[in-house]
Amino acid sequence: MPAVNRTNTTSNLSPAGIEDLGGAPDKTEAAAVAAKEAEEKKTTNDIPAKEAAKNQTASVVSKPPINQSWLEKQMNKNATKLQSTFRGYKDRKNVIPQKKKEYEEQKAKAAEEKKQQESTATKMQSFFRGKKGRQEAEDKKKEIQIQKDQTNAAMKMQAKFRGDQGRKDLANRHAAAARIQAHQKGKV
Repeated sequence: MPAVNRTNTTSNLSPAGIEDLGGAPDKTEAAAVAAKEAEEKKTTNDIPAKEAAKNQTASVVSKPPINQSWLEKQMNKNATKLQSTFRGYKDRKNVIPQKKKEYEEQKAKAAEEKKQQESTATKMQSFFRGKKGRQEAEDKKKEIQIQKDQTNAAMKMQAKFRGDQGRKDLANRHAAAARIQAHQKGKV
């Protein structure tokens, strides 16, 4: 909203319009006009006319005359405040939907990031569980292989021991049979 040109507005105001704005009454304006006319009539050496105008103004005037520059300043100040208030209202009206939109975008972005983090976490967990499962399976295979190797080794040791024991028993039997046969041959 552009600033209002106050010079045209104030110059077109009548004394009655000034009263509406909270200015001085018509008597003050009349006294000011009378004082101005008295000043125009006086000469520089005519001091009694000057004092008479002062006395006339002082007796008629109950309020000081309106300062036009003050009125313009007040009007400019009020117009600026009104414009500022309206701009603030308009900007707030535009900012609220924008803030809502930004909030929704941030909320959607946060949900997407959370979903992506969960997906990444799930993938990491899946990878870890897979690796752990494969490691456990490999460890179990190694354990089974060790048990098979131990069983085979035990079986071989037992077979060797039994073989040695069997051969020793057989040798003892052969020796015993030979003694018996020798003893029988000698009796005959």
